[in-house]
Amino acid sequence: MNSKAVLYPLIYITCGACLLASCFPPQTAIPALPKDISAIAVMPTANNTNDLEGPPLIRSLIENELWNKGYALEDSAVVDRILKEKFGITDGGQLTSVNKIQLGKEIRADAFLFSVLEEFNAKSAGFVNERVVELHLILFDASTGQTLWRGSGAVSNGDVTLSVNEAKKRLLENLKMKFAENLFRSHLLAEAEEAARRALAKLPDYR
Repeated sequence: MNSKAVLYPLIYITCGACLLASCFPPQTAIPALPKDISAIAVMPTANNTNDLEGPPLIRSLIENELWNKGYALEDSAVVDRILKEKFGITDGGQLTSVNKIQLGKEIRADAFLFSVLEEFNAKSAGFVNERVVELHLILFDASTGQTLWRGSGAVSNGDVTLSVNEAKKRLLENLKMKFAENLFRSHLLAEAEEAARRALAKLPDYR
């Protein structure tokens, strides 16, 4: 086998990992949010990927993390209904056009959490396997519209093999995994859970 054909995927995955890491410097923790911030409405996740299952999964995982941190959550079904009826919004990508103070008058919450899903992808090319989830979060004060906090989380799991037999074996294993994930609707679940945890790691717990 041509050594360059094996080396290029290796270079690709190594450089990609370095670039991904450089885009997400360690977050800076803040001591606490304002005392009146206890109830958060998690907005629909904006989707910058081609995966339609990623955004609702990410939104649900964000809600779980916030619940574990002690915050009260506005019912997502109520949030979606108000967004549609009052603002004509049915997709997270439309939220940038909304006046946040007006939004605060319609939805009973102390703060709004906006999220953007940048990467939600599993690639399997035999020699190179990669599973990536990346998201960004912004927390806004519902009464003033001011930004209270920002967070990002990214997970990139991958491996490279130089063996043809091993590549065939991994390709078969990945196909089986993809079938199982599609069957149980758990596509990239482990990576998504970790990315959500990392994104919210520096948000202070509510006490």
